[in-house]
Amino acid sequence: TGAPSLTVQSGTFETQTCTGAAGASEIRCDFGEVSNNSQILIEIPVRVDNWPSGGTITNTASVTVDDRQTFDPVGGNNSNTGTVDILRSSLSGYVYEDVNFNDERDGSEPGISGVSIRLTGTDDFGNVVDETTTTNGSGLFEFTDLSPSTSGLGGGYRLVQTQPSGYLDGREQVGSVGGVIVSPDPDAAIPDEIENIFLPADTNATDYNFAELREGSLAGWVFIDSNGNGTRNSGETSGLPNLDVRLVGTDYTGAAVDLSVQTTANGRYEFNNLVPGDYRIVQEGILEGLLPTGPQVGTIAGNTSGTAVPAALPTPPEVQDIALISNGTGNNYNFGWVGQDISGFVAPHGFK
Repeated sequence: TGAPSLTVQSGTFETQTCTGAAGASEIRCDFGEVSNNSQILIEIPVRVDNWPSGGTITNTASVTVDDRQTFDPVGGNNSNTGTVDILRSSLSGYVYEDVNFNDERDGSEPGISGVSIRLTGTDDFGNVVDETTTTNGSGLFEFTDLSPSTSGLGGGYRLVQTQPSGYLDGREQVGSVGGVIVSPDPDAAIPDEIENIFLPADTNATDYNFAELREGSLAGWVFIDSNGNGTRNSGETSGLPNLDVRLVGTDYTGAAVDLSVQTTANGRYEFNNLVPGDYRIVQEGILEGLLPTGPQVGTIAGNTSGTAVPAALPTPPEVQDIALISNGTGNNYNFGWVGQDISGFVAPHGFK
């Protein structure tokens, strides 16, 4: 219990004092001389420090008087019992695949199930909180029936996510009542944590989200473009082997990427185990006796991604602005070459 407050509703009271220790189950009030039919409202704040079964408590308030100084004509109305609903708070969010690596959970991005989330801290009543849950099929996690933990008392809660297997660490997002991301830069070796979550009473805090990503790939062909249209058609199966293809750009963490591979015997090249990011592909080297066509911009998840930059010899052809999404498979980033035209006059034997 806390200090009571007094409100005179009718009549007069000579004095208005109440005493009682915090946490006690009773108080003593002195009103001195009281006029007939007077009424006074006594409000005593009560703190519930344990979650009751079913979320409700039954509370009984009783009043007794000093018979030596006060006459109580109706002694039967000095007690009353009521039921109180205890309002609780909750904390929730998602673990999801940040497909377009924009550090936000978009509606179409899939959740990741079975990920362990731990909640720790101290509530405003001094109780230590340490709970663990796992995400459901939609990637949702939720901690319910929580007591408040505010900056001046409990000091706030902390969420810790265990890194799911097969995923790259993404960035976290602070939810509706605020908080601090402990390690903003993605690093799978460091647990993802959000701390200083000051949770008020009767509040459903949402959108404490943890992003994850998966590796992808980019691939294509360097080929003989027999019809010279810049596109690898179904019948154009002659590839050019042992040619250098370079991939440069920046991954989603901001790290620079610079990789090179060579085409296989049939002209195929692949960049596998790529971190999502923004890239360009350059088909390096000039082929004597051939002219470049295209290049052909490929697709990722069925959508065209990139900008073709034709060769301006001796500058080689390339495809720029390739946005490799999480778990994206990019195909048909192709570079065609065609034989140079030969023109002239073939003279018959003996022609002068």
